[in-house]
Amino acid sequence: MIYFMSMKFVKNILFFVLFLVLGFSFNAHHAFATDKYWVGGGSSANWGATSPTNWALTSGGANNAAVPTSSDNVFFDANSGSGTSIISLTTQSVKSLDMTGYTGTLDQNSKTLQVTLNNVNNINSVIKLSSAMTYIVGSGSTAKIQVSGGSGCATQPCSVSLTTAGKIMPKLEVTLANLTQTLNLMDDFTSSSFGILMTGGILNTNNHNISSIFASFTYITGRPLTVNLGSSNWTITGGDATTNNNTSGTWTSNFDGVNAILNPGTSTIKFTDSTSDNKTICNYDAVNSLPYNAIFNNIWLSGSGTGSFVLNSCGTGPGAVFTFNDFKVDTPPHTISMPFGTTTVNTFTVAGTAGNLMTFTSDDPGITTFTLSKPSGIVSSDYLSLADSIATGGASWYAGGHSTNGGSNTGWVFESTPPTAAITYSINHAVKAGDTQRITATFSEAMVDSPAPKISISGANTVSATPMTKIDSTHYYYDYVVGTGNGTDTVALSVGTDLSSNVVTSSPTSGSTFTVDNTAPTNQNTVFASSASVSSGQVVYIASSGTASNSVWFAPSGTTSFSVSNAMTTVVGTDTAIASPVNPGTYKLFVIDIAGNISAESTATLTVNALRRSGGFTVFTPLTVNSSSVTPITETPSNTPVTTPQATTLTTSTITRNLKLNAKGDDVKALQAYFKLTPDGVFGPKTKQAVIKLQKAHNLTADGIVGAKTREVINKQ
Repeated sequence: MIYFMSMKFVKNILFFVLFLVLGFSFNAHHAFATDKYWVGGGSSANWGATSPTNWALTSGGANNAAVPTSSDNVFFDANSGSGTSIISLTTQSVKSLDMTGYTGTLDQNSKTLQVTLNNVNNINSVIKLSSAMTYIVGSGSTAKIQVSGGSGCATQPCSVSLTTAGKIMPKLEVTLANLTQTLNLMDDFTSSSFGILMTGGILNTNNHNISSIFASFTYITGRPLTVNLGSSNWTITGGDATTNNNTSGTWTSNFDGVNAILNPGTSTIKFTDSTSDNKTICNYDAVNSLPYNAIFNNIWLSGSGTGSFVLNSCGTGPGAVFTFNDFKVDTPPHTISMPFGTTTVNTFTVAGTAGNLMTFTSDDPGITTFTLSKPSGIVSSDYLSLADSIATGGASWYAGGHSTNGGSNTGWVFESTPPTAAITYSINHAVKAGDTQRITATFSEAMVDSPAPKISISGANTVSATPMTKIDSTHYYYDYVVGTGNGTDTVALSVGTDLSSNVVTSSPTSGSTFTVDNTAPTNQNTVFASSASVSSGQVVYIASSGTASNSVWFAPSGTTSFSVSNAMTTVVGTDTAIASPVNPGTYKLFVIDIAGNISAESTATLTVNALRRSGGFTVFTPLTVNSSSVTPITETPSNTPVTTPQATTLTTSTITRNLKLNAKGDDVKALQAYFKLTPDGVFGPKTKQAVIKLQKAHNLTADGIVGAKTREVINKQ
C-alpha cells in the first residue's frame, strides 16, 4: 500500500514537472519575437481570425501559424498575394510591420495599428509600407497608428522607424514613455484628414516634410518629450476636426525647455487652409504654470481661409511668449490675434494689399496691448491695420504709408509722404557715345533694398527700368554708357520705395536731363581759312569758333589725342589768336567741342620755321600776345624772304617785383615793351590780358598777376 502510494506520488510529481516545462515553453514562445508572414490568399481575409489560415512562419510557407501579437514581427511581401488583409481587432498590436514588396491591400478598417516598445527585443522596430501596395485607412478618430512604449527600454534605446512610401496616413499617436524611445520618420509624412499627437519620447523628423491638420505636443508628468525638426517643413492644413478629438488648424504645445523640448533647427511651420476656422499656435509651460518663451524658426500663415491666426498660451494662463526667426503672413486679408506677452522676431514679413489690410489686434482688444520686438535693424511693412500694439527692441518699425493707425500704438512710424530724389552726373557737360556717365540719385530718405530703385532714360537714347547700385540707404548710382543719339536724355525713377513703402516720385527734383552730342564741329576751315608760314612760337590770327566751350588746336595732321606740348598749342574757342607750336614742321587746325567730338583737320596748313641765329637755329618758347598790337601773319610765297621780328630780350634784373593791375613804374614799362604795348608805365587791362595769355601758353595760373613764376618765364627771354 505504501509502495503504491509512493509510486502514485512520484507520478504526480513527474506530471507536474512536465506541465511546468510545457507551460514554460509555451510562454517562452510568446515572450520572444516570432516572424509571421501573411499568406491570406487572393481575396479579402480577416487579419485577426482565430483560425491560423492566413499566417505562416516563413515567406510563402504553410498557413498554420497563429495570429500575430505584440511580440511578433509581421511581414507582407511578394509571396503574400494580391488580396486584402482587413484588420478586425479594435487594436492590432505588433512588434514590427514590414510590407516591403507587397502588392495587395491593407485595410486598417478605422482600427488602431499599434507598435509597442515594451522589452529589450524592440530595439529597432519598423512600420514600413510599400509604394506598390494599397493602403485603406478608414475614418473616425479610432483610425490611427499608435507608437507606444513602456519601461522595458529603460536600459537601452529603442526606436520605431516609420516609412510611409507616399501613402496618406491616419492620425499618428506617439505615446512613448521616456527619452530612450524614439520615432524616426524615414520619408515625408502626410495625414490630410488627421493629425499628430505626441505625449512622450523623441520625434526625429530627419529633415522630412510633414503635412497634418493639427499637431499636439503635451507633457505628461514623468514622460519627457523632445521634438527635433531639423530642416523640415511642417504644414498645418486645417480642415474638418470633428472626427479627430483635437482642434483643426492648431499647433498646441507644452514646451518648457526642460521636460518638453523643441529643437526648431531651420524648419518652417506653415498654417494654411481654405476654411473659416481659426488657425492657432500656442505654448504653455504646464509644469510651472506660466508662459514659456517657445523658440521657433519660421512661422508662415498662408491660404485663403478667412479665420483668424491666433497666438496664445493655449488658453491656460496669462499671455504667451514666442520667438520666431521669421514671422510671415502672405495672403491677406487676415486677422492676427496677439497675446499680451512679447513676441520676438528677427524678420517680420507681413504686408497686406490695397483693399486687403492685414489686421493685428490684441487678444483682449481695448484692454491689453501686445508687444512685437526685434533686436535691431528695420521692419518695413505696409497695408496693416494696427491697434493696441507696442513695437520695440531696438529696431525701427515702419507701418507703411497705406496702413491704418487704430490707436494705442507706440513705436510704429506711420508716414505717407513719397520720397524724392535729386540727380547728379559725373560729367557736367554734354557727353558723347562711349562716355561712361555715372548718374547718382540722392533720395530724401532711406530706401529699401528690395525692390531696389530703378532708373529709366528716354530721349536721345533709351534705357528701360534698370536697378541702380546702392552706395548707402539714400544714395544709389547707375553707370550709363552713352549711346549714339543726339539731343536731350531725360532720367526717371521707375521703381523705389522708402521704409514706409511709399513709392518714389518718378520725376527727379533736379538734374533730370543731360545733353548727348555726337556731332563733331565742322567750322575748322572757317576758323583757319588760309595757310600760313611762321617762325617758331609766333602768333597766328584765327577766327573765333563761336563757342567758348570749344577748344582750338594746332597739331600734326592725323592727331586724335590732344595735349599741350612743343608740337601742340591751344586756345579757347572764342580766342582769335593762337601761338604756333615750338617744333618746326607742318600743322593743321582742329576744333574740339565740350563733349570731346573732334572736327576734321583744316584744309589750310600752318608751317613753322625755326628762327635763324648766328651759329644755327634757335627755337623759342611760344608766347601768346595781345592781338591788337600785332600785325596778322599771312601766307608768304616760297620765293619771298621771310623777315621775322626779334623778340625783346630782358635781363633777369629787369622785373624784380610782383606786378598787378594798377601797378606803376619802370618795370611796368619794361613789361609793356616786352609785350610790344605802349610803355606808359601803368599796369592796365591790356597789360593784364597780355600776361594772362602768356600764363596760359606756359600752363601757369592765368590770374594776370606777374608773380615769381611768371617773372621767371619773362626774364629768361
